[in-house]
Amino acid sequence: MRFGVSGCSTTMKLNVYLIKCVTLLLFCWGCAEADIGVSTDEDAVISSDSDSDTDTDTDSDADTDSDADTDTDTDTDTDTDTDTDTDTDTDTDTDTDTDSDTDTDSDTDTDTDTDTDTDSDTDTDSDTDTDTDSDTDTDTDTDTDTDTDTDTGTEQECDPIDACCDDSGFYESQGTVCGTDDCPADECTGTTPDLVFNTYPATCDLVCDGQGTCDTDCTCEADTTECVLHVDNECCSSTCDDVSGCGSTADTCPDVCTAGGTSLTTGQSCSGCGENNANGGCSGGTLLDCSSSSPYACESAACGGTTYYCRNHNSTWQWRLETNCGDDCCSPGETTINCPADCSPLYTTWDTGDEGWTPVGDDDNHWVLGTTPYLTDSCNNGWDTNQHFSFKYAPYIAADYAISLVSPVFDLTGYTQAYLSFDFFFHEDSTEGDPGDTFSAACYTGASWISIWSVSETSYEAACNFESPADIPLDSACTNTDSAQIRFTASGNYTLAIWSWEVDNVIVQ
Repeated sequence: MRFGVSGCSTTMKLNVYLIKCVTLLLFCWGCAEADIGVSTDEDAVISSDSDSDTDTDTDSDADTDSDADTDTDTDTDTDTDTDTDTDTDTDTDTDTDTDSDTDTDSDTDTDTDTDTDTDSDTDTDSDTDTDTDSDTDTDTDTDTDTDTDTDTGTEQECDPIDACCDDSGFYESQGTVCGTDDCPADECTGTTPDLVFNTYPATCDLVCDGQGTCDTDCTCEADTTECVLHVDNECCSSTCDDVSGCGSTADTCPDVCTAGGTSLTTGQSCSGCGENNANGGCSGGTLLDCSSSSPYACESAACGGTTYYCRNHNSTWQWRLETNCGDDCCSPGETTINCPADCSPLYTTWDTGDEGWTPVGDDDNHWVLGTTPYLTDSCNNGWDTNQHFSFKYAPYIAADYAISLVSPVFDLTGYTQAYLSFDFFFHEDSTEGDPGDTFSAACYTGASWISIWSVSETSYEAACNFESPADIPLDSACTNTDSAQIRFTASGNYTLAIWSWEVDNVIVQ
């Protein structure tokens, strides 16, 4: 006899407690019915012995395989390439790759094997095997690749209307011309003689900076010209004009001045100037000649910024840098007192010759220029041994005579009063004296002679007479003239009455 229990066999996932309930029920039922065998294997054997074997094999294999494989691979590649070339191209590329792979595998295997054997021998075996396998594999792979390329050239987008944006909407490369700016006007710099003329172009180029911006200013390079003069230039000076550039202009020519020379050259003119690198030369001017007869005798002249004096130096007239008493010229600081030789209108010593004095009416040479008196006796001791003029008696004259010694012309312009001084010596022959013999002095008005001093032979009782008449006033008619002269005259009717009249060191001041 077979009993089927459908509620116990229809569900594969029956738990262990239900199985045990069924087994107990069958066992209890077996006790009431003798020789009845119950088998869950659907075989029921009823025998005279009552064996009830119940084998309960419960194999519960719960294999839970939870494979959670999470593979996370994160690859982050950041490549930044910045290329800067002299052609001002900059490339920037930015690549970002993000890969995220998540694999989750979950396997759950549950195996439940239930074997129930019920034998009348009442053997109950209950085996419960539970196997649970749980495998979880989690694989997470995250790959992040980041490539960044920066191109500062044409790969940046911009507005095509901008000066530094091309027609495709990308930045123009660095250095691309994007406009012009005005350059300064041509100009001169420096100071004379280091002048420079700078010539600028009309405009200079504005360029892009590679980031879409056009420069606001630019550098104007100038061509320079140095303003110079030729190495042989004498008188040109460099000039510079902002319009015409380098040039030159005539400057003052240097005077030609040589101390000790007989001529100076002043006031020369400069020619040959105008262009750059000019070679100017001096020519013309005024020649100043120094001589006793020139207009510059005893005068001064400026030459090269220095004062030169035309003076008689050691009997030679020349241009000198200084003056000296005795150079035949009365110079500033010299007077008739400290330098009568130069400052007196007339100064005569006859040390160097007759000095322009001339005998008049003397056919027999009674006036003699010498260094000793005419007669050398004891009367002459100590008198002038320098060169002087003597009027001697021989060859004697037994009649009226008047023989003169006349000075050169001298200038008394500006003098309202002048005086005559000289040294005088008279040697008398007392035994044969004649009261008619005289010696006199006169001045010339420029038209006539006027007597200003005289002595007679009878004025002296001694044979030897020395005198130095001084400050004999000249007649006012003889002053303030440029034609003044002095005259000495020996006169009488018989020259044997005297031995000699002698004179020296004649001064008018």
